Amino acid sequence: MSIAHNTLYKILQAEAAGGYTDKAVIGGLHKFVPLWEKQARAAGINDDYVASVLHEMQHYAAMSPSERKSTVNKLIAMLTTQVSPDQREKIKPTKA
Repeated sequence: MSIAHNTLYKILQAEAAGGYTDKAVIGGLHKFVPLWEKQARAAGINDDYVASVLHEMQHYAAMSPSERKSTVNKLIAMLTTQVSPDQREKIKPTKA
């Protein structure tokens, strides 16, 4: 798993553990997005995948907790399509 994938997964897991309050990153997830995009592009991650993640996170701060949960779960599901099969078992859906 690339550093960008791993970072995204850890942030999403922290957000879930925190109850989808947009506090996994100081200032909200929108503060994390530019850094993640830079990491993802440097790692050569597929442009369509990067665009999809950016789109999903675009209005995260304005979402309700239930919408955020849905978005986090969708992003984790998308993440599983980007890693090798042996790494997929390390990626777990959120429980919160």
